Amino acid sequence: MYNGFKEANPILVEATRGSIVETFHRGSVTIVNAAGKTLLSIGDVDTPMYFRSTAKPLQALPLLESGAADKFNLSKEEITLACSSHSGEKTHIDAVKKWLERIGLSLDDLECGVAMPYGAEAAFKLKAEGGKQEQVHNCCSGKHAGFMTLAVHMEFPVKGYSKQNHPVQKIIKTSFEKLIGREITNNQIGIDGCGVPVYCFSLKEIAFAFANLSKTSKDMKRIIDAILQCPEYLGGKNRYDTEVTKISGNVITKSGVQGAQIAIITEKGYSITLKIDDDNETAKRVAMSSILNELGALNDEHMKKLDRWLKPDMKDANGNMVGHIRPTAFLKKKVSECSM
Repeated sequence: MYNGFKEANPILVEATRGSIVETFHRGSVTIVNAAGKTLLSIGDVDTPMYFRSTAKPLQALPLLESGAADKFNLSKEEITLACSSHSGEKTHIDAVKKWLERIGLSLDDLECGVAMPYGAEAAFKLKAEGGKQEQVHNCCSGKHAGFMTLAVHMEFPVKGYSKQNHPVQKIIKTSFEKLIGREITNNQIGIDGCGVPVYCFSLKEIAFAFANLSKTSKDMKRIIDAILQCPEYLGGKNRYDTEVTKISGNVITKSGVQGAQIAIITEKGYSITLKIDDDNETAKRVAMSSILNELGALNDEHMKKLDRWLKPDMKDANGNMVGHIRPTAFLKKKVSECSM
């Protein structure tokens, strides 16, 4: 958690216009292997920060560990939705509705707040059809459905499940503390955009948690399997996380606001955590795509299909190429040199 001046992180991504670097984006990266060895650290990887939606797969763990997922026979699609920042497409909305009906609750019980669909196409369609935005359109409604399912299973009151002092959120907090091996102090707790508590972790802590769980936890393996089989429910059409996961077949990425991004290379058990300091979404995707490319998780065929994420171009209003957004030589060199 940034509470004062610190040494600037290195430049990971740069944007050119003509032959000049016009803007640049600083950040930090950690790569950890399945054995828990740190393969690479770039920049400040020790200062706690809010990981926001990138931590959703970890927030979903108690849903499986408690037996709630099995009690209510959650599908792979529903498990993926519990980890998602979905686009609010019809398939997402219908799935959340049916899920809540099955556990005896309604859309009115959702405490994530009313929002327009996160996906541009879904938002346009809702407006064009004169539809009303509801809680279920919130990109976090799947995560909240998971919290509500846990509350019903544990026989806790459902109302107030999003509040910090609710038993569900206390279970989530305790789970995180076990994963990172330390207490989460009060000054490391905030409120996320959907109204639930959000906690501070360092890049190193989150990377170790994902790498360790990918190897040791049957419930995390179940989450990974669900996402790999149902990537459309992790994000949606033309969404980075969905496209990378679908095309690669063995890489899961999860984006969060404020420049956070994680990736799991499932075959190798590698965990990658990334933070772009200025929260530039394009820079974040370029950096992560470059890292996955240098690690060999994205091959030549993958790269062609993901070209717009790997090498986004800047064009003028007439469609003429005027510049590029690219990973720095520093980032590519560091990743290529890291001990595998």
